Amino acid sequence: MKLSIIIPVYKVEQFLNQCIRSITDQIRDGIEIILVDDGSPDYCPQICDEWAEKFSCISVIHQQNQGLSMARNNGLEKAKGNYVWFVDSDDWLLPNAIDDVFSVIEKYPEVDVFSSYMRRYYEQTERYKDIRSKYYGFNFSGKSYMKHHCPKGASQRFVYKRSFIDNNALRFYPGVLHEDGIWGNSMLYLAKKVHVLERPIYVYRLRNEGSIMSNIKVKSAYDLITGHKILMDFMNKNVAQTDRFFFRCQIFEMVVCSFSFCLHLSQTPEYKVFLCQNQSYISREGLNILSIRPYIILAWLMYINPSAVFRYMKAKNKMKAVVKNLLKFHE
Repeated sequence: MKLSIIIPVYKVEQFLNQCIRSITDQIRDGIEIILVDDGSPDYCPQICDEWAEKFSCISVIHQQNQGLSMARNNGLEKAKGNYVWFVDSDDWLLPNAIDDVFSVIEKYPEVDVFSSYMRRYYEQTERYKDIRSKYYGFNFSGKSYMKHHCPKGASQRFVYKRSFIDNNALRFYPGVLHEDGIWGNSMLYLAKKVHVLERPIYVYRLRNEGSIMSNIKVKSAYDLITGHKILMDFMNKNVAQTDRFFFRCQIFEMVVCSFSFCLHLSQTPEYKVFLCQNQSYISREGLNILSIRPYIILAWLMYINPSAVFRYMKAKNKMKAVVKNLLKFHE
């Protein structure tokens, strides 16, 4: 078995068939598909079983709802492949995906992690967008990949060597949102070799509603700070002393996201409680890396005077909209 594709499934009955079909349409020897029904209350469990009846390479895990992290972890325990790919059940693979993955696996057997740039699909406008980069086809160490600001989030963009995952005891952290931030930073730091595919192989659906990211709550802010603390603990145990300043700068992005994701919640009592409880921790960490980038300074100031920063960001977004409309008018 060469490649295990693990698909967590929860409340996606309108998307699931498209996701699975995008894989079975290009199925080949050496592939298994593991569908992890995470206690989905809709028709998803039946859809999973129907696909398993059609294809011998598809197996299904039915479990009580434990969240995305545990669905991925449980799928990983069952996986037999030498390589692992986590695919979200509301996304899909491009027609070239499997061939491209097998090609690079065979060409670079020493690589721990293969990265791809995802094609975004905006459901509301039904438009696609590729995020281009000058690093297509490059080989990096994991640390160098991070230093070149290549994308770390969305675990679906990566295909992993199974021995690399097991040798480093990598698992997704359960019970928190934004688990990919924890996974991506720790996983990439440990990777000796990362290869970037030359073309996109994965379509990432940006949904109008119903997804975690489109219904941001104050819990999101709390969990991002929790994720940062988990990564600080990882740093103390695994990161070389000479790399610690660099690593702290990388993971501070989670702190930045804790307010940038929650701009619309800035004046709510719940978010003010969050700031009160976490301000000293974030200010202290911000001071430690204050000299790195302007956005980090902005993040640090956010926790000193959040209302001023929110006004600044709203004004900046409004100005961007005005400029965009003017350019459109002159076209």
